[in-house]
Amino acid sequence: MYIAQVGDQYMVKRMPLSGGSYDPSCSSYEPRDELSGLGVLMGSAIQVDSESGMAALKLDFRLSKVGTRSVPAVGAAGSDSVVGDTRKLSLRGLLHYLWHEAELTVWTSRWAGKRHWWNIRWHLVEAAGQMTVKGGA
Repeated sequence: MYIAQVGDQYMVKRMPLSGGSYDPSCSSYEPRDELSGLGVLMGSAIQVDSESGMAALKLDFRLSKVGTRSVPAVGAAGSDSVVGDTRKLSLRGLLHYLWHEAELTVWTSRWAGKRHWWNIRWHLVEAAGQMTVKGGA
């Protein structure tokens, strides 16, 4: 644990990647990546720098829209199975990771009556500030 200054406030924070070493009853506990579903993504789609806590993400979609897409042909053969690429994050995977890192998936009493869109947005933007895509914020 360490003390970090966020704006004009001081907060006690957990060192990056150390959540599994705490007791499960501790509020700083976080299950190992293999148990939470992040295990297949860590190291390939999500690369976390243990010193800075910054996460480099590899996405399987574009963050900007350029030009137009061609419409798939009617009657094109589809696949009967779903295949996930663990080397890159889908849009859904990115959103799940953002909510997880913003700690919006954990209920605490300090959230009572405060789950307004502006609070959720603020936490998501703060979490995204600790992530990079293609070397950019």
